Amino acid sequence: MLDFSNITKKYTNNNIENLVLSNASIRISNSEINLITGNSGVGKSTLLNIMGCLIKPDKGKVSMHGVSHDLSNDNLSKFRIQLFSYLFQDFNLLPEFNVYENLMIPSYINKLNLKKTKLNIDKYMKYVDLDHLKLAYPSTLSHGEKQRVAMLRSLLGGKKIILADEPTGNLDEINTKLLLELIVNINKELGYTFVITSHDTSFKNISNNIFKIYNKKIDKIK
Repeated sequence: MLDFSNITKKYTNNNIENLVLSNASIRISNSEINLITGNSGVGKSTLLNIMGCLIKPDKGKVSMHGVSHDLSNDNLSKFRIQLFSYLFQDFNLLPEFNVYENLMIPSYINKLNLKKTKLNIDKYMKYVDLDHLKLAYPSTLSHGEKQRVAMLRSLLGGKKIILADEPTGNLDEINTKLLLELIVNINKELGYTFVITSHDTSFKNISNNIFKIYNKKIDKIK
């Protein structure tokens, strides 16, 4: 269980203050698919970045399994390293490296067990039907294939919470359907928790919980 309580975030640009979230709270349950909706510009990506400890809120606290933590820089760094993987709309694959190398890079950075990572790459590439593309470069992949590589990368760190920001934004209808099926399978078979921001209404059909950002607050609508 992951609770973010009384989160407030504002930005200041040219001395003009923009309050994005005001005392907003959200609870994420383990091993469930959670969807965050709302109009463009209401703060969906900001909320996801706060939850993933990529940016710091102006106010608020987080509670994990009933234990409260302040959102100090040290705690943000610890949570980011230990808890979260990320799935982005733009895939963020490095073009100069092939698929296998792209998948290995996070393990080098995080000093993970490389032998275990290699075994997991082989296992998960078959799981997402990409084992024939291990040596392919990102420029040769379709958008759907790139997003599956990005999904696979998010599985390799052993972190059970995947934060996905508009993951179908660059996908056509067929690849969107394939990604949704993959998310459901990963959730049910491997127990991963998903927190997804999206305008795509098809996510509503697979989500256990649906939240809407409105008027700088977060409402649970399912």
